[in-house]
Amino acid sequence: MSDITPRDAKLFGEFRELARDLGPEASELWGDAFAFMKASGGKRIIEKRRKRYLRAAVVTAAAAFEGWTNFLAASVIAKPEIVGRALTEFELDCLCEKQKKLDGGAVRESQGRYRSQDRFLLLLGILNGERELPKEPGLRTSFQIRDRLVHPKPGGSVAPSDLHDAFFGFLGADIDLGIAWKKAKSIKPPRPRLVQG
Repeated sequence: MSDITPRDAKLFGEFRELARDLGPEASELWGDAFAFMKASGGKRIIEKRRKRYLRAAVVTAAAAFEGWTNFLAASVIAKPEIVGRALTEFELDCLCEKQKKLDGGAVRESQGRYRSQDRFLLLLGILNGERELPKEPGLRTSFQIRDRLVHPKPGGSVAPSDLHDAFFGFLGADIDLGIAWKKAKSIKPPRPRLVQG
């Protein structure tokens, strides 16, 4: 792959380890994104084709990022004991991408429209046991670059270095989420105390 730094190589290693724990379904799109990134690093590839592969890698990484968040949110919804506390109804609605509203006296449920970054930050905070939102890990820039690719405007070309950074921004965020999930799963909840009568 082109211009892979030692930090990038470390991220790939961490990701492979997490992917084994999560299973192939959770990391299928990431496999596609990695294939595009690898193709962009060919020694005899022309620059125009390199940029094409990098663009495909970023768009696919954005989709993989959303899929990873969805997969881990479903895991937490299915086994809320992972986080060691009851989730609020609003947290559950956000993780399930549902929205409730009052309509003619009846509570109706519809598909919630939440930004991927927001759901990611909520889930990361829940997994880390934080009541405050965690610091946004540079995803804003990755999404801005993705948006420039999927909503192109005249003169809106993106430099290969920005594409590279966007890809690794998505990957790094998903690794942070996977590590938090793995850590939360490994913490055993305290045993209930038996009261003697």
